[in-house]
Amino acid sequence: MKLIMGATKLFDKLCKQETLWQAWNDVKRKNTAGGVDNMSVAQFEKIASEEIANMIPELKNGQYLPLPYKSISIPKDKKSFRDLGLLSIRDKIIQQGIYLIVNPFIDKQLSPHCYAYRKGKGAVKAVKRVVHATKNKPTQFIVSCDIKAYFDNIDHAELFNELKKIIQDQNLLNLIELCIKMGKVKKGNQWVEVKKGVPQGGIISPLLSNFYLIPLDQAMTKLSNDYIRYADDFIILCSNQETASKATETIKEVCDKLHLELKAAPQINELNNSFQFLGIRFSRDGIRLDDQKKARMIEKLEKVFTNKHSKIPQILQKQINGYKAFYSQLLKETELAFIDEKLLDLITKFVKKNNFTKQKDLYGYFGNNVFVTKEFNQKLPQYFDTIISQNKTEPAYTPESNVKLISKRKREYRKLESYGKELIINTFGTYLGIKDGKIIVKSKERKTNTLAFTNLSHISILSKGVSMSTDFIYQCSEHKVGISLFSFRGDHYATIHSPDSTDSDLWEKQIAAIRSGKGKQIASIIVEAKIRNQANLLKYFHKYHKNADEEFANQYAEKIKRFAELSKKCKKPMNDVDYRETLISIEATAAMVYWTLVGELIDDVSDFKGRERKGAKDLVNCLLNYGYAILYARVWEALLMARLNPYISYLHVANTSKPTLAFDFIELFRQQAVDRVVISMLQKKEKLTIENGILDEESRAKLTSNIYERIHRHELFRGESRRFSDIIKIQARALARFIKDEEDNFKPYISKW
Repeated sequence: MKLIMGATKLFDKLCKQETLWQAWNDVKRKNTAGGVDNMSVAQFEKIASEEIANMIPELKNGQYLPLPYKSISIPKDKKSFRDLGLLSIRDKIIQQGIYLIVNPFIDKQLSPHCYAYRKGKGAVKAVKRVVHATKNKPTQFIVSCDIKAYFDNIDHAELFNELKKIIQDQNLLNLIELCIKMGKVKKGNQWVEVKKGVPQGGIISPLLSNFYLIPLDQAMTKLSNDYIRYADDFIILCSNQETASKATETIKEVCDKLHLELKAAPQINELNNSFQFLGIRFSRDGIRLDDQKKARMIEKLEKVFTNKHSKIPQILQKQINGYKAFYSQLLKETELAFIDEKLLDLITKFVKKNNFTKQKDLYGYFGNNVFVTKEFNQKLPQYFDTIISQNKTEPAYTPESNVKLISKRKREYRKLESYGKELIINTFGTYLGIKDGKIIVKSKERKTNTLAFTNLSHISILSKGVSMSTDFIYQCSEHKVGISLFSFRGDHYATIHSPDSTDSDLWEKQIAAIRSGKGKQIASIIVEAKIRNQANLLKYFHKYHKNADEEFANQYAEKIKRFAELSKKCKKPMNDVDYRETLISIEATAAMVYWTLVGELIDDVSDFKGRERKGAKDLVNCLLNYGYAILYARVWEALLMARLNPYISYLHVANTSKPTLAFDFIELFRQQAVDRVVISMLQKKEKLTIENGILDEESRAKLTSNIYERIHRHELFRGESRRFSDIIKIQARALARFIKDEEDNFKPYISKW
């Protein structure tokens, strides 16, 4: 690319780091397929800093050379295909940078009647503009036509003659020319010369295609103010036959000047007859889906299920989101039910073919927002249940199935039992007292409730303005019911407990363990167990996502090996003085691996960039931090019940103002109690919201409920079925016995997968 000295302000702006980094962030957010180098966004991210730094001198020295476009064809319908040119990630960044700089200049030139590829416009507004004109204007005739292969036939000389009038920077114009004239490569590295047109798939192509049709926009708006164009699809609504005829002549003249060919002569239709635009059929009575469009939509849905198993959920969700974004804003749900009816049929056949047997597997694969209409999505559990029931082929009753049925009923009642174990207070102004040996809960917003101590094990107060009587606190102490208090951010700031939780002899032995080397042993056991639990949680999700999440599956094997390596490091001899630093370094390395893979599990439903603790304002970290605070209160309580001093620790450095042993001990349980819950909620696409950097009340309540359900769930532990909350207490007592030399070793909790 030959550089020309002179007005280079725009080009200089492109060569700045902030422009290219903004462009890279835009490309990363879109996360679309790469070009001939087959590099993905995730792969490029690892080398982004180095690559962007190299781009600047390449651009300034005229050494930047794009890769050719990767030529692919995608079906438009059963008979025709659309040719696309895919850019490499590197070239996308350059083109996105050009777009950021040039768009403000070009957009000012565009007509308000141009609706495609523009902020604040779009297909929905184009359709509504047509509806308004047909209902409120004296429209009698409609002119419509189709430009033949518009993107492929834009004349380069004509395009740049007009661009020069707006962009007074020859260096930037030369770069734009290089981008659109770069050749394409088909399979087998077959080179395809580009002599005209702008590649569909290029980032700057839509902008240039809009710009090229400015002469058509100007000519049409002189004839009628009811001219609407979406890309190369346009109509002119005219009040009389004469204007309509003039429009057809003008279209031919302008297209000839622009070196464009029409598929057929422009058509004139009377408004009394219905007409089609953007897949919508218009008439004076209103709008509906065009029959041909319906058929193409069904074809596209059927096509989705011919893709690779791992790609179907992502492609299907994109398809459904597209239908929602456009048609749901224009048409009644009853008119879109045919999409969901077809989709339900396709899912039923797919499930039968792939032998899904559990409803949770369907949620893990398809998510919980599968359909276009609200009615179908609300009935999703019912549909999934029916599909799974139909897919089961085993006899109704066998000895094996009886065991499963009894286990199912047992789980139901254990779940019901767990509901009475936790009392959550999240209403301002609530009063807690005792009457006739039972807890009374009073608030202005709700009627007074009574609750027995029978199953109750813990009370969580998640609101300000809650008051408690001394009788209430006394009875909770008598029944060994813990009371934990949290701020609205989820910070655990107090636990009310009985003074009989002290044990001076045990506390002395806790201190002695630091000097004897037993503390180092405990710290090593905790870190190793945490790493194994991180790996086991990822193994659990891999069981259900190895075919559904390709990027996660690609990274999984390598990362799991890394966990095994780090786990072994915890068992190696360490210096008594700086063992904490060694273990924390190992723990930090494992955390990087762990959160990278977690990010892949939730990358399509969140903007998770990595783990943050205090001050985090993104949804995922807010959910994790709030969940950890709830777990932290239970860990603190378990340590106190085991009569351990929460302020004498082995991994974290002791701090008189912080219960650092609770920080040590919680590491054993984070993954199963909180991470698993948060990941599952995100994958199910539950509605979770942040307001002013914190979770809203509904999201806090939903998360709290799910975590407590998990905490009270049974699992097999040392050969016995135990509640997770009891496992935490058992582990605290085991730690105390080990410190008191009543046990030879401390065997940590390791989750099953």
